[in-house]
Amino acid sequence: MGRIGREEIEGIAKMKKIFLFFIIFFLINNAKAQQIKLEEEIVGEDLSIKKTEIFSYSIPELEIKFPPLPVLNIKKEERKGKENKIVVEVGSYPSFKIYFSRNCKNYNLNFCNIFSNGYRENDSFIHKEISFKYKMEEKNISFGFLNRNMGLPGPVFSPFTESRNSYSMKILFENIKPVKFKISHNYYSVENMRSHFLKFLFSFKKSKIENKNFLQIYDFIDEFLNCTFSSGILFSKENFKIGGSIKFISGEGVRFLPYFDGNFGNFSVSLKSDYSIPDFWYDFINFNYKEIKGEKLKPFEKYKFMVKYSKRNGSFSFDINLSANLLKRFYIWDDIDLNYLAEPVGVEDAFCSSAGIGVSKKLKNVRIFMDYKRDFYNKDVNYLPEGEGKAGIFLKKGKFEGKLWIEHKGKRKFSDGVFGSFAILNSSLLYKIGKDTIFGIRLNNITGKEYNLFKGYPAEGREILTFFLIEF
Repeated sequence: MGRIGREEIEGIAKMKKIFLFFIIFFLINNAKAQQIKLEEEIVGEDLSIKKTEIFSYSIPELEIKFPPLPVLNIKKEERKGKENKIVVEVGSYPSFKIYFSRNCKNYNLNFCNIFSNGYRENDSFIHKEISFKYKMEEKNISFGFLNRNMGLPGPVFSPFTESRNSYSMKILFENIKPVKFKISHNYYSVENMRSHFLKFLFSFKKSKIENKNFLQIYDFIDEFLNCTFSSGILFSKENFKIGGSIKFISGEGVRFLPYFDGNFGNFSVSLKSDYSIPDFWYDFINFNYKEIKGEKLKPFEKYKFMVKYSKRNGSFSFDINLSANLLKRFYIWDDIDLNYLAEPVGVEDAFCSSAGIGVSKKLKNVRIFMDYKRDFYNKDVNYLPEGEGKAGIFLKKGKFEGKLWIEHKGKRKFSDGVFGSFAILNSSLLYKIGKDTIFGIRLNNITGKEYNLFKGYPAEGREILTFFLIEF
């Protein structure tokens, strides 16, 4: 074995110091949050914590995802040696966010702390997240932990005073060569409900044939246990892949799931299918108008056939797709027990045809874009919009980048009414300060459009966000 160099020892020491610093910082912030909660309980006020719609996080994967930022394209030679990134954001209501990322050759460290007072009373939230990934040539190991405390404001005509506290943790080990093997464990704890997702993935590829095997154990503590196993074969050629898998879910039965994906010039054709135990923990943790009750849900089952045409011609791009979806079972959100919280509701034996279009055109420093999707069901389906899309303009000149766009959602039906369609206007402006710093301003819902996320739950009004992004 070779000796460890001085630079490697110093690098490991720096990594330990940074990791220790952020753990201490995380614990201090957690102590402050608990102190705030205690003080507010003394004066008889309720702590209000929530995820606003402007933030988007993939909680099950513990992967931090900020709102889309058209970050300036920094040349690769300028980025050499820049392993650290800090984002500080301040917004109305008020809200505050700090994000740190260190991306080195062999490891990644991410830390995020967010507080928002919320749009309504008892509508705020505190979010703390830390994740670490160690990368090797043939193996990856990662760990993530998240704590979120979210207020439940309830509908405006019957407000709540409760809050919801949750913890999420993920551990992942992945072996890449010579045989691909992955094991992951997700743990969720929300108030008095806890669950485990334990997953094993083993795949072996020889020449143009790949064998994939999957095992999942879903344990909803004190309620039920689900086991899923599948095994499949995928055959690859130059322009297409074809195969299928056999999937078994305990207490539910066996399904054959076909797969095909082919590209033929500007056209592509695909047939994809899924048969899985539904996982609604992400929605439960993130949305203050949704709930799950711990009941055992039947697996969703869907088969999708799609034809797509794509055209790229210099500065112009055009995409259109048509799909047919056989939905043996899927889930929507509705308040069927009339407690002003939405819960998963199964819809069976539905058929949906969908059409989507996307267009983009670049003119010197300006790019115009538009995309729209519309679904047509053979029966009434609540909660889902009839169609949705966005259109806007993107401008880049020198150190400036700007984006102005409209987001549209079509009519939505519910068990006790119909919400009309709406459109909101958003914008963002970025300015590059030197080589390593970006200053930005975002305006969400510029016109202050009033619309509902769910019955009695108004979406946020106009919001202004300012942020700095620093790389070093």
